[in-house]
Amino acid sequence: MESPETTFISSRLLRTEVIRVLRRDDRPLVEGNPLLDRVGLVAITSETHTVAESIERHVKTLDALHLATALLVGESLTVATHDATMQTVAEHLGLPVTDPLEQ
Repeated sequence: MESPETTFISSRLLRTEVIRVLRRDDRPLVEGNPLLDRVGLVAITSETHTVAESIERHVKTLDALHLATALLVGESLTVATHDATMQTVAEHLGLPVTDPLEQ
């Protein structure tokens, strides 16, 4: 995330996930701003749901929506995840993957 020349995108779901974690941990919502201000958020559409539903390998629903977003972006991108199942499914879908915790 510290590389200024890199563009970061995610499904709009990321905002909800960040806010839910902050609320769970009873932390101020503004703590999410440094991340959310750096990431372009892509709307989740009915097409996103259709693509997520078409992913044949097992992956959690929210992860399927993130992967569907990545597939629909249509540009060269790398999926960032620490989740082993999401990584396996992303690779199966032909998406390169990086684990941000191993950087």
